[in-house]
Amino acid sequence: MMRNKQFQGMGIVLLIGTMILASETDPNAPVTEEHSLTQNDRDSAFAVLLEDQPEMLLFMDIPEVTSVAGVAKSWMQSPAAITVITNEELRRMGARNFPDALRFVPGLESLRVSSHHYSVGIRSFNDLFNAKLLVLVDGRAIYNPIFGGVFWDIQDLILEDVDRIEVIRGPGATLWGANAFNGVINIITKRADKTQGTYMAGGVGTEDRGFGDLRYGGAFGEKSWYRVWGKYSNRADYEYPFGGTTHDDWDMSRGGWRIDSELPENTWMTFQGDFWHSDRLGEELLVPTGHMSFTPTVKDGRASGGYALFRFDRDLVKENGWSLQAYYERSLRAEFNETEIRRDTIDIDFRHHLPFLAGHDLLWGLNTRMHKHVSDEGWSVAFDPERRTTCKISGFVQDTITLVENEWFTMVGSKFEHNSYTGVEIQPSVRLWWTPDENQVVWAAVSRPVHTPNRLDSDVRLTMALVDPGIMMGGPPMGFLMPFQLQGNDNLDSEKLTAYEVGYRVNIADHLAWDTAGYFYDYEDIITFYRNNPVMFGNLSRAKSLGVESTLDYRPFEDLRLLANYSYNHSSMETDIVDMRPKTAQHMARLGAFWDITDDLELNGMLYYNDKRNRHCAYYPSFVRLDVGITWRPTENLELALWGQNLADEHPGDAYDPFMPDRIEIPKALYFQATLRF
Repeated sequence: MMRNKQFQGMGIVLLIGTMILASETDPNAPVTEEHSLTQNDRDSAFAVLLEDQPEMLLFMDIPEVTSVAGVAKSWMQSPAAITVITNEELRRMGARNFPDALRFVPGLESLRVSSHHYSVGIRSFNDLFNAKLLVLVDGRAIYNPIFGGVFWDIQDLILEDVDRIEVIRGPGATLWGANAFNGVINIITKRADKTQGTYMAGGVGTEDRGFGDLRYGGAFGEKSWYRVWGKYSNRADYEYPFGGTTHDDWDMSRGGWRIDSELPENTWMTFQGDFWHSDRLGEELLVPTGHMSFTPTVKDGRASGGYALFRFDRDLVKENGWSLQAYYERSLRAEFNETEIRRDTIDIDFRHHLPFLAGHDLLWGLNTRMHKHVSDEGWSVAFDPERRTTCKISGFVQDTITLVENEWFTMVGSKFEHNSYTGVEIQPSVRLWWTPDENQVVWAAVSRPVHTPNRLDSDVRLTMALVDPGIMMGGPPMGFLMPFQLQGNDNLDSEKLTAYEVGYRVNIADHLAWDTAGYFYDYEDIITFYRNNPVMFGNLSRAKSLGVESTLDYRPFEDLRLLANYSYNHSSMETDIVDMRPKTAQHMARLGAFWDITDDLELNGMLYYNDKRNRHCAYYPSFVRLDVGITWRPTENLELALWGQNLADEHPGDAYDPFMPDRIEIPKALYFQATLRF
């Protein structure tokens, strides 16, 4: 049965391959000179730079980012703590998925919880159900509105087709809304005209037991381009430190398409979509069976879904530019004791870059998003009501003001939002920056984002144990069991954050750049829970967080690039209810080295250190992770790579899944990959 499912996944990839090889469209259709002169500025500068200098880019070489201002601005002129991971860095890190690629971002924790669950957070409050971080793919929010976090196992694109990942370490709610609380991760894929021809990759490993990517790009005439792709992954399960398998092996089949067309008046139309499917998301769960007793049960979860997105963009980067985007997504997931949730999402977003008074650069926009949720009760997790439709309507305005020409600037704006849980929310921010010359910038910001409750907070009914009331009251057994539950609260307020940030970045020389940022966060109305029966959520706590992040990017030789960063975070919680301290390591350090030994041979290495953490009386030891890979290109079209991961030491899981019997043991791993481009 297992092999049949693997062959089904590979079959999807092979089917797409058969379709594209049968296509009569010329795969070598040239990109016309007219197109290259009129393409959207947000993508062109970055793409041209990567074509001219495909390797060894310092982060100071990044020409522009879009996630801070909403339109393309130079990295040096972006007044926020922002990290950009380029496509070349993705390849050199040996990342097989987005959480692994994000490990190197300062101030960001990417922790493995199980074979298919990750805990990804920025600066504070990182856990499996992290609802304080917004993740976007090409402008589409991929967080799950049930719990506000991300199921990273289904976010499994072909990394070759990712143009860059922009990570804002800090609030971004003025542009992006309520979940952009502690940070924003914006994954931007390449346009279809940048992915022409055929790309094939596949490999095997000790953890990644088998994987394959297949993508084909072609053209419709002179001003329209397309790509179709398929991907299959099969990942092994882990073991517990005390022995025995975790039964969390899984596979995933995924495919999609993208079409980009240049229309009159420098308008671009994009039509893209993905689909995914897995009926084998293995998990071993603790199921309550008696008075405060549990029995491990092995089950297979499942996930499927897809989306379609349209976008029209008329030079948003320029005055009177605008963009209009709409998408529809449908998904199903059954997991965590067979709780099944079906979800439909419709989102419409409009943005306009408006000419204004001299010295002002105004951007405004409107958005509406509707979620329809239907849930089926599992063994221990249920939602009341079973069906719920939520709606959010929002608008924002942001003005970038030149105070002193070429030196002093400020950015003032706010998000105005109405949601189904807390009503009206206002989320302002002010940013100020000074550029004494073209090689350095000093910036400061004050923001007031909110995190609105989600369906988990308001509607969940989680049976944590079965108890005998007599024993619980200190008397003799009464002979029957009742559920000890955690219940949602539909009268919650939004969590609020006042964030103070400062930063400095400088190009010290052509081969050396430094970026640093500091912050102080003051949280209010943090959602925690009462110790009673039933346990219930409430806005019970305050928290404070103080930290600094610093990155050095150094290229001592033309063929060698070194990266280093360090992050410090100190967080404290003010509550008498329950120990819910922010769950981020106090010290984190990263080292990376990219070495071109010859034109055809390269050696890459990544070293990660995470400090110990304590949470709920559980101890999470510090750990070191070392990834080393060697890549050889024997021909122009063929690339062979061998990677060793977690080579420093096997260690217990980075974080904890409350449904599992224990944390996993993360072993040393090895994988081989062959890549063919033509």
